[in-house]
Amino acid sequence: MDRDKRYIFLGPPGSGKGTQAKIIAEKLGLPHIDMGATIRKAIKDKTATGITAKTFVESGKLVPGDIVIKMAEERLKQDDTDSGYILDGFPRSLQQAEALESYLRSKNSGINVINLQVPVETIVDRLSSRLMCTGCPAVFNTKTMPPKVEGICDKCGSELYVRTDDNPDTIKSRFGTYENETAPLIDFYSERNSLLNINADGGVEEITDSIMNVISE
Repeated sequence: MDRDKRYIFLGPPGSGKGTQAKIIAEKLGLPHIDMGATIRKAIKDKTATGITAKTFVESGKLVPGDIVIKMAEERLKQDDTDSGYILDGFPRSLQQAEALESYLRSKNSGINVINLQVPVETIVDRLSSRLMCTGCPAVFNTKTMPPKVEGICDKCGSELYVRTDDNPDTIKSRFGTYENETAPLIDFYSERNSLLNINADGGVEEITDSIMNVISE
């Protein structure tokens, strides 16, 4: 299995991380493993880890790191990951990064990390223009990716809305929190020569091209 077909996508809120992870996964024919969706599926399917996670989610608490790690390993053991995968939302901590490294080492595998770098001013502009769908995971932007019909989701026809925390002050606070929490991961992967920094201060297609150019080298 080729090392270059296993990726982690890192990026602050509004960096386009989820969007780019999906696009690149489709271009490379790889599974896009969104840990948030993976956790929700485990809960829905009532797996052992899903049942445990549900108790934390229902009480409004974060799912503990050891449970998230176990879920990630369960997902990575599925057959569709044999040719590679893209991880989105995992790892989020040094503990999770170390657990993933241990798992990869047991498989004699490596991984590359796509780190989307965006100025806070761009993040504020993007998120303050973001529209979320009430009926599906679709996301739009009034400036860069507007819906065909104002206020209506192109995919499912449900109403679109603006998140209450998508305001400049809250966005800057979330950006700062991300920077502080992610700094150890940046150092961790930089020391292992696994980090690929991408300038994500541009349009969707421009950023996609930058990522494809880097991973094709």
